Amino acid sequence: MKRLLSILSLALLVAVVFCAGDALAVNDTFFQKAREKASDVFKNTKTIIYIVGAFGLMVLAVGAIFGKMAWKTFAYLAIGLLILVGAGAIVDYFVADTTYGDLEGNLADTLSRV
Repeated sequence: MKRLLSILSLALLVAVVFCAGDALAVNDTFFQKAREKASDVFKNTKTIIYIVGAFGLMVLAVGAIFGKMAWKTFAYLAIGLLILVGAGAIVDYFVADTTYGDLEGNLADTLSRV
């Protein structure tokens, strides 16, 4: 009897979850504002990270000049930073669709593009 009760409880829980529909997504303005805020945070954070990375690269260059670091390691880090900076443009070039390079489009519903 206890096992039957747990199976029925689980079935009821699954039915409620799958039948809920769009009840929680009624207020589109909330999700639109949340998406805009996330986009702004990502853009601003990306700019700060690029600036910090550039200063770090300069410090590593000074270390490589004075022999505290190998030039090979400095080159690896510089190439890696360049790849990170240009990754969005590279993806846009190969995809040939700027929709995916747009951050707000990336945070939107992916099924709306179908």
